[in-house]
Amino acid sequence: TTEARHAAFASPLILAANDPGDLAKVAIAALHAYGKDAVPKVIEMLASDTASERLAAAAVASERIGGAAGTGKIVPKLVAALLRNEPDLNGVVIKSLKRITLLDYEKPEQWKDWLGKKTGLELIIEIADRETEARRKAEAERTRVENKLLEITLERMRKDERNDHAALIARMAPTEYLAVRLEA
Repeated sequence: TTEARHAAFASPLILAANDPGDLAKVAIAALHAYGKDAVPKVIEMLASDTASERLAAAAVASERIGGAAGTGKIVPKLVAALLRNEPDLNGVVIKSLKRITLLDYEKPEQWKDWLGKKTGLELIIEIADRETEARRKAEAERTRVENKLLEITLERMRKDERNDHAALIARMAPTEYLAVRLEA
């Protein structure tokens, strides 16, 4: 509930989000409930003097805390964290940046060059465009695979199950593929 979301709980939730098991899932869900109110704490922890806090904040950033607006604020801070030149932190930051931006850069310099002088709005638009394209490609691939599966199923029905009445009757059960039911 809104009344239960105290700013003091954000730090422990960020740390807990990196624990193994169900506790992390609960902590991430709670951070998502905080929405944009958790973003300043993530940013603060990214600049912390404590390595575990920096690592936890970098890791939880990949969960897109605060939605698109939060992403627009957190990405520049993640790129800035790469300048600390800490191998552990850089690895976590790069992993989070890859997940958020759908880019595949490996070196801090590449991320710095990519970020350039982009505003938060420009970042949000660029990332959203990349996500839309990735979803479109995934949908096209899903459709292609479904069509191939349907083709294989129909071929199997025509050849192997042609005289197997029990199998054909079973194929008539409700399915999203009307062509399978019609063939049966």
